[in-house]
Amino acid sequence: MEKIITIPKELAKEGELIIIPRKKYERLLEGQKVTEKDLLDIIRYDAECFLPREQILRALYKDSEGMAYVYRDDNGVIKGYLLGRPGRIRPFVGPFTADDDNIAMDLLTAISYEYYKKGEKTAFIDTPEDKFNDPGIYVNNVFDQERKPSGHRLIRSIKPVRDFTRMYQVVNEKYAKELLEKFIKHENLPKNSPLLVRFEEMVYKAVENYIQSCSFMEFEKEVLKKKFYGTTGPEKG
Repeated sequence: MEKIITIPKELAKEGELIIIPRKKYERLLEGQKVTEKDLLDIIRYDAECFLPREQILRALYKDSEGMAYVYRDDNGVIKGYLLGRPGRIRPFVGPFTADDDNIAMDLLTAISYEYYKKGEKTAFIDTPEDKFNDPGIYVNNVFDQERKPSGHRLIRSIKPVRDFTRMYQVVNEKYAKELLEKFIKHENLPKNSPLLVRFEEMVYKAVENYIQSCSFMEFEKEVLKKKFYGTTGPEKG
């Protein structure tokens, strides 16, 4: 008789108990574990789905501490991958890319169960709003969105906390000037202070980064994120 592996209901797709035959479980957890041999194929797959980012993926794989999964079809072709990493409060899931929801669910099930075995009952994931049945209403320049997304297609128990793009907001040229004036007043600095010069350089570099980031995020939203189920802070940076 097949050994049955059960996944706690808080990790299940519809809030129910998932029962996985042993062979299926072994394929999820052992057959899909990423090795160094898989990494170059994952980098190529990721570049086709998103953008070339080899150095970032290699660094995140190194940080994953073995919590890294790849999905290959019967012909050995990669159809998805998922990396996890430790976090100060709880683990992070991502980057997370897959060809469809079924493949994504297999990957998510694998890493969820492994984290659960380690005593982790929750994790962070930065997931696009188009993976929710209700994407919510996004309001520009608001730190904490009032109408958050709901009804995630894969994770029933997910609780949206904050908008991922919050760090890109209100960094425009007008606000930068106001910010500098406040900084001078608060720190009681002379206008020729080296500290002020460095702060001013940082602020206007942030303005440039904001413009580039907005352009990229629009491209990502319209074109790139079709197979994108999750990202992480350092990867996005």
